[in-house]
Amino acid sequence: MACSDMWKQAMDEEMASMKSHGVWKLELPPKGVRPLPVKWVFSLKRDESGEIVRYKARLVAKGFAQVEGRDFEEVFAPVSKHTTMRALLSVVAVRDLELHQVDIKTAFLNGSLEEVYVQQPPGYEEGGPGVACKLEKALYGLKQAPRAWYACLKAVSYTHLRAHE
Repeated sequence: MACSDMWKQAMDEEMASMKSHGVWKLELPPKGVRPLPVKWVFSLKRDESGEIVRYKARLVAKGFAQVEGRDFEEVFAPVSKHTTMRALLSVVAVRDLELHQVDIKTAFLNGSLEEVYVQQPPGYEEGGPGVACKLEKALYGLKQAPRAWYACLKAVSYTHLRAHE
Protein backbone atom coordinates (compact mmCIF):
# COMPACT_ATOMS: atom_id res chain seq x y z
CA MET A 1 0.00 0.00 0.00
CA ALA A 2 2.90 2.40 0.73
CA CYS A 3 4.17 1.91 -2.84
CA SER A 4 0.82 2.90 -4.32
CA ASP A 5 0.90 6.03 -2.15
CA MET A 6 4.37 6.81 -3.52
CA TRP A 7 3.16 6.34 -7.12
CA LYS A 8 0.13 8.56 -6.46
CA GLN A 9 2.45 11.22 -5.03
CA ALA A 10 4.66 10.94 -8.15
CA MET A 11 1.59 11.38 -10.37
CA ASP A 12 0.47 14.39 -8.30
CA GLU A 13 3.95 15.93 -8.73
CA GLU A 14 3.76 15.43 -12.51
CA MET A 15 0.30 17.01 -12.61
CA ALA A 16 1.57 19.96 -10.54
CA SER A 17 4.43 20.39 -13.01
CA MET A 18 1.97 20.31 -15.92
CA LYS A 19 -0.18 22.94 -14.23
CA SER A 20 2.77 25.21 -13.35
CA HIS A 21 3.98 25.08 -16.97
CA GLY A 22 0.49 25.76 -18.38
CA VAL A 23 0.68 22.64 -20.53
CA TRP A 24 -3.03 22.54 -21.40
CA LYS A 25 -6.45 24.07 -21.11
CA LEU A 26 -9.54 21.91 -20.64
CA GLU A 27 -12.11 22.37 -23.40
CA LEU A 28 -14.35 20.53 -25.81
CA PRO A 29 -12.40 19.70 -28.98
CA PRO A 30 -13.77 20.99 -32.30
CA LYS A 31 -16.07 18.68 -34.21
CA GLY A 32 -14.12 15.98 -36.03
CA VAL A 33 -11.00 16.33 -33.82
CA ARG A 34 -10.03 13.13 -32.06
CA PRO A 35 -7.98 13.67 -28.88
CA LEU A 36 -4.84 11.55 -28.77
CA PRO A 37 -4.67 8.95 -26.02
CA VAL A 38 -2.23 9.37 -23.13
CA LYS A 39 -0.74 7.02 -20.57
CA TRP A 40 1.27 7.08 -17.37
CA VAL A 41 4.85 5.80 -17.50
CA PHE A 42 6.44 4.88 -14.18
CA SER A 43 10.12 4.52 -13.28
CA LEU A 44 12.23 4.25 -10.19
CA LYS A 45 15.25 6.48 -9.68
CA ARG A 46 17.98 4.73 -7.70
CA ASP A 47 21.21 5.85 -6.03
CA GLU A 48 24.67 4.31 -6.45
CA SER A 49 23.85 1.47 -4.03
CA GLY A 50 20.57 0.61 -5.76
CA GLU A 51 18.30 2.14 -3.13
CA ILE A 52 15.14 3.82 -4.39
CA VAL A 53 15.49 7.59 -4.07
CA ARG A 54 12.49 8.69 -6.12
CA TYR A 55 9.31 7.41 -7.69
CA LYS A 56 8.87 9.08 -11.08
CA ALA A 57 5.59 9.25 -13.00
CA ARG A 58 5.47 10.87 -16.42
CA LEU A 59 2.38 11.55 -18.50
CA VAL A 60 3.07 10.80 -22.16
CA ALA A 61 1.02 11.06 -25.32
CA LYS A 62 0.65 7.93 -27.40
CA GLY A 63 2.38 9.53 -30.36
CA PHE A 64 2.22 6.33 -32.39
CA ALA A 65 -1.49 7.18 -32.91
CA GLN A 66 -0.63 10.47 -34.64
CA VAL A 67 -1.20 10.81 -38.36
CA GLU A 68 1.11 13.01 -40.44
CA GLY A 69 -0.74 15.91 -42.04
CA ARG A 70 -3.57 15.73 -39.52
CA ASP A 71 -1.85 15.66 -36.11
CA PHE A 72 1.52 17.10 -37.08
CA GLU A 73 3.45 18.57 -40.01
CA GLU A 74 7.15 19.01 -39.27
CA VAL A 75 9.12 16.91 -36.81
CA PHE A 76 12.79 17.56 -37.64
CA ALA A 77 14.97 18.72 -34.78
CA PRO A 78 18.78 18.75 -34.89
CA VAL A 79 20.70 16.43 -32.60
CA SER A 80 24.35 16.35 -31.65
CA LYS A 81 26.68 13.48 -32.37
CA HIS A 82 29.06 12.01 -29.80
CA THR A 83 32.01 12.97 -32.02
CA THR A 84 30.87 16.61 -31.98
CA MET A 85 30.60 16.57 -28.19
CA ARG A 86 34.05 14.98 -27.85
CA ALA A 87 35.54 17.63 -30.16
CA LEU A 88 33.90 20.41 -28.15
CA LEU A 89 35.17 18.95 -24.87
CA SER A 90 38.67 18.63 -26.35
CA VAL A 91 38.72 22.32 -27.33
CA VAL A 92 37.53 23.29 -23.85
CA ALA A 93 40.27 21.17 -22.22
CA VAL A 94 43.10 22.30 -24.52
CA ARG A 95 42.22 25.99 -24.12
CA ASP A 96 41.53 25.64 -20.39
CA LEU A 97 38.03 27.08 -20.82
CA GLU A 98 35.03 26.76 -18.55
CA LEU A 99 32.01 24.82 -19.77
CA HIS A 100 28.60 24.98 -18.15
CA GLN A 101 25.93 22.32 -18.40
CA VAL A 102 22.19 22.69 -17.96
CA ASP A 103 19.78 19.91 -17.17
CA ILE A 104 16.18 20.92 -17.75
CA LYS A 105 13.90 18.65 -15.76
CA THR A 106 10.82 18.92 -17.97
CA ALA A 107 12.34 20.16 -21.22
CA PHE A 108 9.53 19.22 -23.61
CA LEU A 109 6.96 21.04 -21.46
CA ASN A 110 8.52 24.31 -22.63
CA GLY A 111 7.87 23.86 -26.36
CA SER A 112 4.69 25.52 -27.68
CA LEU A 113 2.08 23.78 -29.83
CA GLU A 114 -1.02 24.69 -31.80
CA GLU A 115 -4.26 22.74 -32.09
CA VAL A 116 -3.27 19.45 -30.49
CA TYR A 117 -5.77 17.74 -28.20
CA VAL A 118 -5.13 14.81 -25.88
CA GLN A 119 -7.38 12.85 -23.58
CA GLN A 120 -7.37 13.80 -19.92
CA PRO A 121 -4.87 11.93 -17.74
CA PRO A 122 -6.27 8.72 -16.25
CA GLY A 123 -7.17 9.38 -12.63
CA TYR A 124 -7.37 13.18 -13.11
CA GLU A 125 -10.47 13.63 -15.29
CA GLU A 126 -12.63 16.70 -14.72
CA GLY A 127 -15.12 18.89 -16.55
CA GLY A 128 -17.54 16.22 -17.78
CA PRO A 129 -17.81 13.97 -20.81
CA GLY A 130 -16.06 14.98 -24.00
CA VAL A 131 -13.76 17.49 -22.33
CA ALA A 132 -10.16 17.10 -23.49
CA CYS A 133 -6.83 18.81 -22.95
CA LYS A 134 -5.93 21.39 -25.61
CA LEU A 135 -2.15 21.42 -25.44
CA GLU A 136 -0.43 24.76 -25.14
CA LYS A 137 2.96 23.10 -24.62
CA ALA A 138 4.51 19.92 -25.96
CA LEU A 139 4.00 16.65 -24.16
CA TYR A 140 6.44 13.74 -24.11
CA GLY A 141 5.53 11.15 -26.72
CA LEU A 142 4.28 13.58 -29.36
CA LYS A 143 6.10 13.28 -32.66
CA GLN A 144 6.53 17.07 -32.83
CA ALA A 145 7.70 17.46 -29.20
CA PRO A 146 11.47 17.49 -29.98
CA ARG A 147 10.96 20.14 -32.67
CA ALA A 148 8.83 22.29 -30.35
CA TRP A 149 11.54 22.07 -27.65
CA TYR A 150 14.25 22.94 -30.18
CA ALA A 151 12.27 25.99 -31.37
CA CYS A 152 11.91 27.17 -27.76
CA LEU A 153 15.60 26.61 -27.00
CA LYS A 154 16.66 28.35 -30.21
CA ALA A 155 14.45 31.38 -29.46
CA VAL A 156 15.81 31.71 -25.92
CA SER A 157 19.42 31.27 -27.10
CA TYR A 158 18.98 33.89 -29.83
CA THR A 159 17.39 36.35 -27.38
CA HIS A 160 20.19 35.72 -24.86
CA LEU A 161 22.91 36.28 -27.49
CA ARG A 162 21.26 39.49 -28.76
CA ALA A 163 21.10 40.83 -25.19
CA HIS A 164 24.88 40.45 -24.82
CA GLU A 165 25.90 42.15 -28.07
